[in-house]
Amino acid sequence: MHDTATLSYPAEASAPRWTALVTDDGPFAAFVRGHQDLFLLAADAYEAIIDAFDDLSPDYGRDIAEILEAAGGAVLRHDWMRHTESDGEIDYFEFCSPAAKDAFPVTAARFQ
Repeated sequence: MHDTATLSYPAEASAPRWTALVTDDGPFAAFVRGHQDLFLLAADAYEAIIDAFDDLSPDYGRDIAEILEAAGGAVLRHDWMRHTESDGEIDYFEFCSPAAKDAFPVTAARFQ
């Protein structure tokens, strides 16, 4: 008899919220704030990333689904970002070095 284990987020914690980033060329990246456990996050990343882009536009949702399918899933990595500006409707972010002013840790998947 073998014991099995199921990995999940602790009951008191909710799944991380993905933010979708787009450029004029289409889907660019998706991220969650903080350096999350890559193994735990990967289990739900595929659908969560598609949902985040779909919330922006069904066209983006379809585009990212095709990208993820072709790539065999999302490649997650720890990175750093910063908020660069906001025009009242749209927030702008960029990847940066950990030493950059206002940098914050993220776990991200890049598509461009």
